[in-house]
Amino acid sequence: MGRDEPDWSGWRRPGPTRAQQRIDVVIAAGVLVGALGMTLLINSMGAFAFGTAPGLAEQLVWVAALPVPLAVRRRFPLAVLVVVCVLFIAAQARQIGDNLIPSIVLFLAIYTEGAWERNRTIASWSRIGVIVVMFGWMVVSIIL
Repeated sequence: MGRDEPDWSGWRRPGPTRAQQRIDVVIAAGVLVGALGMTLLINSMGAFAFGTAPGLAEQLVWVAALPVPLAVRRRFPLAVLVVVCVLFIAAQARQIGDNLIPSIVLFLAIYTEGAWERNRTIASWSRIGVIVVMFGWMVVSIIL
């Protein structure tokens, strides 16, 4: 490393500001509105990816639960990633009608973990772990 290059090894991302936390709430609310709208549209068309789906009320609960953790995504990136991952797999196991918005929520959680987790080692390994779990889930869901 040259003399003029800064030493980045000790750098830690500062926590989110109040404005960023408000933006997270707005993002979560926007995704929630989109998820509810998408679920209503899919149900009105009967365009279910798996051929069937649980009742509309249960689907709305699943798609409402998924984006809620995004409201605190920058403050608790690892917890949000784990919760979203678990909710995503559970919703997929129930074969809810919408696959698009849950996937967007999962990708936002994965991105946030990489961008906001202060411990870079945890950030890397948790994202790798989620990707492995998702591929495992994909294999299981294809086999079953």
